[in-house]
Amino acid sequence: QVVLLTQLRVKHLQSFHADLGQNLKPATRYAVLGNVRRFLKRATYRGHLMEDPGLGWPPRCPPLPSFRAVPTEVQMVTLLAAPDSTLQGRRDQVFLEFLYGTGLRIRECA
Repeated sequence: QVVLLTQLRVKHLQSFHADLGQNLKPATRYAVLGNVRRFLKRATYRGHLMEDPGLGWPPRCPPLPSFRAVPTEVQMVTLLAAPDSTLQGRRDQVFLEFLYGTGLRIRECA
């Protein structure tokens, strides 16, 4: 069913969120829905919508792990030595060393 942006309501967001649940992890669903909500907020700010339908429904953030495992020095040496000497392997080696050396997160790099 096609819904125009101006016809979008909370029930549509809830339905979209439920459909995402079939294929994605809870944290990914929450991130995707956050992108949609930011889009709607921007559309309201720019005057494309009279009212932001996302304001009426704050989805719950899934529980996040209390900490993430940090690789040991031996694991990092093994990881950095993993790429082979092909062109793609050398590219991967530079990429891994760049990420490790700068401390960038995956989303920051993306």
